[in-house]
Amino acid sequence: MLRSCKIPTRQFPRYWDELDGKGIYGLKITLSKKEKLSQIRIFRYSEDYSPDGFQVFVDGKKIKNVGYAIYKNNNFNLDLDAEGRCIEIIIDSVPEGKSPAIRELEIY
Repeated sequence: MLRSCKIPTRQFPRYWDELDGKGIYGLKITLSKKEKLSQIRIFRYSEDYSPDGFQVFVDGKKIKNVGYAIYKNNNFNLDLDAEGRCIEIIIDSVPEGKSPAIRELEIY
């Protein structure tokens, strides 16, 4: 089952799907207009809840597949070379089957 949540804001400071062990989770961001996308940066909430394996889609097209993300100083940078309006991250691997938590997601 795919679950989606809005991007973190000041009111809701992080993305965290609190249902453990659901297999696949999703985070979808829709921009107001089509933009050039060069990189995303994920700041993890903690090592226990960091998204390790995920796929990145732009406007429905798979752009990147990350089998095992290695975080440095609690962040993971992923270069993109795409243009689009809708970015979707499908998370399929979190340590020990826990639910994913992202403190911040930056899009460049």
